[in-house]
Amino acid sequence: MRLGDPSASRVALMGTATYTGSGGLPDVPAVANNLRALREIFTDPGLGAMPRDHVPTLLDARTPAEADEWLEGVARAASDLLLVYYSGHGLIGDDEELYFTVGGSDIDHVHRTAVPFAWIKRAILDSPARTRVLVLDCCHSGQAMVRLGRLGGGVSAVLNQVDVEGTYVLTASGPSQAARAVDGREFTAFTDVLVQLLRHGVNGGPELLTGSYLFPRLSQALVAAGLPKPHQQTKDMAGQVALVRNAAFVHGSAPALTLPGTTEPVPADAIVPPTDYVPAEKSLRDLHERSPQFVPRHYDRLAAAYADEGYEADAEQVLMEKERRRYAARADRRRWSAVGVRMWSLIQRVTVGYGYRPSRLLVWVVLLTVAGTVWFSYHRAMEVNADDNSVWSPLLVSVDLLLPVVDLGQDGRWSFDRPSMWIASALSVAGWTMTAAALACLPRGLRRR
Repeated sequence: MRLGDPSASRVALMGTATYTGSGGLPDVPAVANNLRALREIFTDPGLGAMPRDHVPTLLDARTPAEADEWLEGVARAASDLLLVYYSGHGLIGDDEELYFTVGGSDIDHVHRTAVPFAWIKRAILDSPARTRVLVLDCCHSGQAMVRLGRLGGGVSAVLNQVDVEGTYVLTASGPSQAARAVDGREFTAFTDVLVQLLRHGVNGGPELLTGSYLFPRLSQALVAAGLPKPHQQTKDMAGQVALVRNAAFVHGSAPALTLPGTTEPVPADAIVPPTDYVPAEKSLRDLHERSPQFVPRHYDRLAAAYADEGYEADAEQVLMEKERRRYAARADRRRWSAVGVRMWSLIQRVTVGYGYRPSRLLVWVVLLTVAGTVWFSYHRAMEVNADDNSVWSPLLVSVDLLLPVVDLGQDGRWSFDRPSMWIASALSVAGWTMTAAALACLPRGLRRR
């Protein structure tokens, strides 16, 4: 866990508070306060410790081109950490793409007056920064992650997600939700809680605060206030890069969180990670009940959700079940070869877990080698050629029979009795079967890397 290098990092703060009256969009004065407060936090020597010129702000850009050019320049200057924050109205265009509004945006002509999310994505991906963080405080911000299927957005995804190594995405709402600005509050609802956590810290928390650590506290605080639930997505542990130092760790107790729209303060350390983990077994049972017919993308989306939350074993279990269902569906369509298809599926499942559990292969090799060694220790074979004076080794014989690609010089050297011949044949068949299963799953294993 570390803070970004101040000399090589950039925090780009964008927002639109004021709109032209002809565009049909209401002003959001709190956005200006959002940018001001976040800039103070990230440049505070005791918190973010960033140089002020490395935390540029763009408030009320007039045109999409202005915003695009500005963000592109900031993103290219970052080589360690790039954090991009946007606050304002988020709109869905006729093309079902997410757009970020600027001062001149027109609700009736979104496609040519607002900034497409694809532009933001391109600027982030083109940046040489090692770690990228995207924070969106706008309506429909969850559309930036809907393709992963974590948010229940359906089959027709509107965007390619920011799906590259070293990226962390935090959004104020789901794909079809409106972000909120509570009347009388200095900040918009999402940024209000975020600012409090960043500025005051968390009692009993670590010295450095990461996005992943803050997220459950941010989420519970917003939900407790009856506000939209935020969402996160992380790649390559980007969520573990610290955003700021924990003020409560250095300076003592943090004040209670003041939840937007409520009068009940809540201690920040009372906000704990939710226990909403559901084992893969239960999720798969629910999926089978809701969708008895095999639909591959449902399993891909469920696996991506588990992987995104760090539950790699559950993700692999879902993908293995996907392969099992795939073979079962294939067997149902092939009347004459159904038995063979099901048998081949069983072999891959128990030997290599369809490529997701390759360690099973080693277990089988060890078990069969031990079994063969024990058998041949009590059933010595005769030499085919007595003049060779070969040394009988039950271990070498077992390994040579079991591994068809390895030649230990035992083949054709020994004459087995009938029981040992059956054992030798079984080891040989098992070896070829495991080799075939491993080769069949090799492309899948290579694609995962």
